[in-house]
Amino acid sequence: MMAQLPGLGIVGCGVIAETYLRALKGPCANDWRLAAVCDLDVERARTVTDGTGASVYGSLEELLADPGVDAVVVLLPNYLHAQATIPALEAGKAVLVEKPMATTLEDCDRMIATAERTGALLMVGMTSRFRSSYRAAFERLRAGEFGALGLISEYCNYRIRPDWYTRPWLKRAETCGGGMFLQMGIHNLDRAVWLAGSTPQWVHAAIRDRCGNWADETGAATLGLDGGALIQFQTDGLATQGRNETVLHCQDVTVSVNARRITIHRQTEPEVIEFQEDGFANELREFAAAVREGGPSPLPGAEGRRALALALACYESNRTQAVVRFDAPPWT
Repeated sequence: MMAQLPGLGIVGCGVIAETYLRALKGPCANDWRLAAVCDLDVERARTVTDGTGASVYGSLEELLADPGVDAVVVLLPNYLHAQATIPALEAGKAVLVEKPMATTLEDCDRMIATAERTGALLMVGMTSRFRSSYRAAFERLRAGEFGALGLISEYCNYRIRPDWYTRPWLKRAETCGGGMFLQMGIHNLDRAVWLAGSTPQWVHAAIRDRCGNWADETGAATLGLDGGALIQFQTDGLATQGRNETVLHCQDVTVSVNARRITIHRQTEPEVIEFQEDGFANELREFAAAVREGGPSPLPGAEGRRALALALACYESNRTQAVVRFDAPPWT
C-alpha cells in the first residue's frame, strides 16, 4: 500500500477533462495528487492545470516516463483509447479509460490482454454505476424490496451542445464509434444490464441520423433478458427537454432513478430520496483505493467490453433491420 497519495496523470485536456479536474480539486483532493497532464495542445494543458503544480507534457511518452505518475486517466477521442491505454499499462501505470472503452471489440480485447499480461490495473469509466442514487436502487432491487423486475425503461435525452459538432472526430462513425446512441447511450445500456443482473438474449434496434451533424441523434432498442424481463431504451440528441433516467417496473412498485433522486411509486404518495450528484467523485475515489491497494478493478475491462458489444449489436440490428440474437454472451 502506498504511503502517500498516488500521482495521477491526465491524458487529453478536452471538455470532459474539466469535469475530472473539478473533482480532483474538490471532493477528491485527499484521494489523488495531480502529477501531470498531456495534450498535443500544450497551452491548453497549461491553462486547465493552472495553479495545480502538475507537470505539463506534449506527448504520452513524456507523461509515462514521469516517475511521479502512478496512474492515468485516458480522456482522448474514442478511437484513440486503445492507443493510449496499452502503452500506459505496459509502462506499469494503472489506467482509467473513459467510456466507451474503445470503438471495436478487437481493441477491447487487446487492452484486456495487456492488463492481464502486465498485471496493471484497468478500469472503465461508467459513471452511472458509481452514483449513490443508482447504487441505492441496485441494493434495494437485489434485496427484493421492489418485487420481481419486469421491465427497465432507459431514457437518454439531451439537447446536444452546438460546439460538439465543431470537433471532427465526433462527426464520423469510424472515429467516434457511433453517435448519440453510443457516445451517451452506452451509459444507459451498461447500467440497465447491471441493474437487471441478467444476460441479454437478443436485441432489436432502430437508429437514425436526423440532422446530419452526427453519426446518429435518435434511436430506440428493446433487449430481451434471460430471466424474461425486458429493457427498452431510447436516445434523443435533439430533445428540447433533457431526461437521463431509469425507470424500474417491478411487481410491487415503479421506481424512477436519476443522478439526484430515487422516486418510489406505490399506491400511496411516492417516496422521494434525494442524493448528491457524485458519480465522477466516487469513480475517482474507488480508482484511487484500487491503485493504493493493488486492485481489484472497480469496473474491469470485461464489463466495458460488454457494454460496447451491446451497443454494436444495436447498430447491427439497425443495419440489418432484424433481431440480433446472442447464441453466446457477446462479452465472452
